Amino acid sequence: MTDESPFLKLPEIVMDNVLHYCDYLEIVEITAHSQEVRFLLRSRSCRIDAHYSQSKDGYSMQYYTNGKCEFKTKKIHGENYLEAFKKDLAIFMKYQKGVISHLRIDLPPLVSEGILKVIETRDSTLKVTEIYVFNLPATHFLSTISLLDAQCLENLKVFTKEQRDVIDEIMDLEQWKHLYYCQLLNFRISQPRRISHIGMFTGNVTSVTAADLDFLKTAFLNSSSFCCCKMNCNSIADLSEIAEIFGVQPFTSRGSTGGVLRLWFFRMPNDKTTVLSLDVNSFNFVKFGHKKTAEVPSDAVIIG
Repeated sequence: MTDESPFLKLPEIVMDNVLHYCDYLEIVEITAHSQEVRFLLRSRSCRIDAHYSQSKDGYSMQYYTNGKCEFKTKKIHGENYLEAFKKDLAIFMKYQKGVISHLRIDLPPLVSEGILKVIETRDSTLKVTEIYVFNLPATHFLSTISLLDAQCLENLKVFTKEQRDVIDEIMDLEQWKHLYYCQLLNFRISQPRRISHIGMFTGNVTSVTAADLDFLKTAFLNSSSFCCCKMNCNSIADLSEIAEIFGVQPFTSRGSTGGVLRLWFFRMPNDKTTVLSLDVNSFNFVKFGHKKTAEVPSDAVIIG
C-alpha cells in the first residue's frame, strides 16, 4: 500500500469500519506500508479486552475493542483455551512495537509458568508502563518483572500468593531503579532507604531507624518527583531517637481513627507554601507527604 492508495482516500469513518474487520496480522501488514494508517490507529488508542474460557469441545473467546461494552463471542473447537491464549500472546509479542500502558497478570502458578515461557521467547524486553502482578510465587513475579523494559516501567503493584516475610530481591532488579509508583502487598522489604527514588510508595518494611528517616527526609526534600510514602513497619525507632536526630520533639495530635499522630514538619527548598511532613503514628505506620504551610498548626515547629 502506498500513500496514493484508494483506501486512504476513503472517509475516516469508512476506513475505521474496514480496519474493524481486519485481524491483527492484516493490520500489521497495512501499517508497515502506510504512515497515514499508523497515525490513524495511534489516534484511536486501540484497546482490546479478551477473555478465554474452556468449553465442552474446545474454547470460547469473548472480546471487545475500544471500551465497547458489547462482547463478541468466538467459539473454537478442539483446542485448549490456555494453549490458544499462549499462541495469541506469542503472535502479539512478536509484532508488538509500541508501549503497553497497562498489564495485569493474575494467574495460578502452573499457568504462570507457561505464560512466562512465552514472554521469555521474545527477542527484546517487553515495553510496559504499568504492571499489576497478583497471586504469583516470589520466583515467578521476580522473573516476570525482570523481562520488562526497565526504561519504560514506571508503576508496579505486587501481591504475592503466599505471605512472605522478606523479599529484598525485588530491589536488586534494574526495573526497581526507574519506578515512580510502587505498591507491595503480602511481603516486606528490609532496606527502606532503597525506596528514596520512588515518587509514590506503599508497602511493608521490617524496621525503620531514626537514621533511615533522616535519610529519606533529605531525599524527599530534594526530589522533584516525590509525592507520598507510607510504610507499615514491624519495628520503628524510639521517639526519643527520632527527636534527637531532628532536634525537636514531635507535634502530637489525635488521628481520625483514634491513633496518636507524632508529626514533624520540614521546610521545602525554595518553596514557602509547602512543607514535608513526617507522621510516626501509634499504628506502626510511617508516612511522608506534603502539607500546605498555612495548614501547619501554629504551635508546631517547621524545621529548616
